[in-house]
Amino acid sequence: MSRITVRFFKIEKIHQSAPDLEAALLGVFNSGDSSSDRERSIHGQTLRLERLTEDNSFYDGEIVRKQVADMPPEANNSGLTKLPVSPGGGIGHCIAFRYSVTTQVIAIQFDNRTVSINKFLAYLKDFDPTYSYRPEPMVRKDAWEKYNQGLPTKFAIEIAQPQNLEAVEGEVGSAIASAQNLADIANGPIIYIEVKMGRKKGSLAKQSVDSFLEYFRTGDGHTQDVRKLCATTATEDGSEMVNFLHDFLREQRDIEVPEGEPDAHYTKRQACVTSCFLTHFAYIQEVYGASGVVTN
Repeated sequence: MSRITVRFFKIEKIHQSAPDLEAALLGVFNSGDSSSDRERSIHGQTLRLERLTEDNSFYDGEIVRKQVADMPPEANNSGLTKLPVSPGGGIGHCIAFRYSVTTQVIAIQFDNRTVSINKFLAYLKDFDPTYSYRPEPMVRKDAWEKYNQGLPTKFAIEIAQPQNLEAVEGEVGSAIASAQNLADIANGPIIYIEVKMGRKKGSLAKQSVDSFLEYFRTGDGHTQDVRKLCATTATEDGSEMVNFLHDFLREQRDIEVPEGEPDAHYTKRQACVTSCFLTHFAYIQEVYGASGVVTN
């Protein structure tokens, strides 16, 4: 039994000259006759687009991280022995995805330890600088609705192993920079920031809180290992906490996968990703419409 988490991202073009994502996928996949021709080193990891097929207005595929260093041993009845790998080969860590041409949304197995969505997009860009995209994580339908019903009185974030946090403008940026500096000095692996009104009446500056949440939800900060991202809003009827980390649009399912059979293994995972996409496709179309443009 294998547990699969599927996340959904709207693919945005960073530059107007960027082609639609399906063109980039096809360009990369057709760049060579063999899988090795499609290999690229991205941030010290070898990635390659292993499969790509068209299914009406969708593209299904698999991106693979090829582990060629720090190889684990085989644990057998005799103990630990060297894991046999063919010359030029490595261990394949595989991620299935399904991309909708009409909505420009991708559903992808979510495992940053294997291949993150950002590394996947960086891999495409390595083939052609015009393949320049950024992922915007989709949030559950009710998350922002709940948040915007009131005014924020508290927000909190927890980041594990923060790395190279980009600058954020204004007071929020100063708070993040100060927290990271303190964590660096103290050699602390986790940053936790909490700002609240406490017993004081009123609310926090909503625009600043909005910027803070957007930075870690869809901006440069969303690539960090964020363990907590929430805000409490107050209305005349009381207060409610919105957990933006748990309110990302996602599906988690347990599936049976055949061991030692790469093609059948992919087929099972791809079917799971497709089923998850179908579950939320009506909502995705409601948000982005047939043209991929936000409609609400």
